[in-house]
Amino acid sequence: MAGAGKRIALITITAAIVCVVIGLYIGLYLTNVPGSAAATTTATGEAQLYLGTVPAAETTDPHPTWVSYYVVDAKAQTWQHKTTFVLPANTLVHVTIYNYDSASALRNNWFGQATGTVGGVPCGNAPCSLSYDHTTTTFTFRTPGKGLYRWQCFVPCAAGFIAGFGGPMQTVGYMDGFMKVV
Repeated sequence: MAGAGKRIALITITAAIVCVVIGLYIGLYLTNVPGSAAATTTATGEAQLYLGTVPAAETTDPHPTWVSYYVVDAKAQTWQHKTTFVLPANTLVHVTIYNYDSASALRNNWFGQATGTVGGVPCGNAPCSLSYDHTTTTFTFRTPGKGLYRWQCFVPCAAGFIAGFGGPMQTVGYMDGFMKVV
């Protein structure tokens, strides 16, 4: 009988530890996503969104070696590590992306085809007036009705992860996020 009591106590302790670990995972990882940033509204009622991609996040970031997107928040006028963008519904949004990361080769050319843009995706190359070498991509799209829409980068550049699609490529706050259309 004493052996059965020890087994029950061991099972109970193990189950409690598993529950605590799951709770910590949910509380510290899954719910820890960056805040949102608002696009700039132009005089014509359209929106402008400025983004930057970097080969590594800030040193204070939980994953400082991960490739990441940054956005200029219209209210704060500073670069912020956020990948959820607040955009007005049924509006043309002009996007400018400053890419400070090196170009990664596509494993499938289908991923390089832009869809949903207005007038194509013209690209410009450095040098330009910004202080570091980069490429600049601009495009325009029209937001749909109100809702929460997911976006994700599909260029597999996550070094050290299987096929380049792990880590930052699948984590909100790095190479994917949301558009909050209001």
